[in-house]
Amino acid sequence: MYKALAIGLAFFAVFAVAGYSVGRSVVTAEPYMMSTIANASTVRLTGQRLVLDVSDPGKPPYWSLDLADNRPAFRSAEAMLRSLDGKTVSAQSNLLMLFASGGAASTTVGTVYKQVLEARKTGDWLSFVAMVVGGASGYLAGYSVALKTAKPSDKEIQLALRNPRTVEKVKKYVFLSLLKKQPPQTAAAPADSAYFDQACAAIREHAAHIDCLSQAWAASGYTRRPAYAAALIQGAGSALSSDEVNLKGEAFWVFVLATAQGE
Repeated sequence: MYKALAIGLAFFAVFAVAGYSVGRSVVTAEPYMMSTIANASTVRLTGQRLVLDVSDPGKPPYWSLDLADNRPAFRSAEAMLRSLDGKTVSAQSNLLMLFASGGAASTTVGTVYKQVLEARKTGDWLSFVAMVVGGASGYLAGYSVALKTAKPSDKEIQLALRNPRTVEKVKKYVFLSLLKKQPPQTAAAPADSAYFDQACAAIREHAAHIDCLSQAWAASGYTRRPAYAAALIQGAGSALSSDEVNLKGEAFWVFVLATAQGE
């Protein structure tokens, strides 16, 4: 019984390291990092300029992008230094590097196979079950820890943000993410409609009332915002459809317009 427990714990530890290594390779893959950055991004209006910020949840931004002139900047010396480092956890551990190279994995497979043969000969299936349970649970635990401890401020992400090509991809991911969460309005918001109705409430005659509403709408500037929003979306379409076309920062004004329309 103690032998089986020791084997199970040993396999748990070994496969936990392997699972963590594989999990880190997933969270540092480009599509996953782009999604992480998009989820951690906000677009704010400061003065007359739009700025895209990236931060950990509840923390100040560590990286910003001025969308007007496409100028990125790290917000602290610490973030800048981390971006210059950018080493992965697996690169700092010989044991993890061994798993990443496949050497330890192939050795482990061979060991498991030998244990199966030995279990068939000796009938020690308890040790074999301990290996399977310990290995499977260890791998899942390590993989889960790697995913749960990944943060938008991971060094791999900060290193990627130094690359102009990555910055262009970040803009597109963030734009699409915001577009999904906050579709811009292309018609008057209910509050706007109420305002126009009030402006012409004293006019009873139907034709004159319609004429009053048309004039109020044209004079208000609201009529231009939906048209401008539609034009921005249309202009962004070609950039979002091709990796070769950069997304202009002015496209993000569509979300400011959408917010203003709801006020």
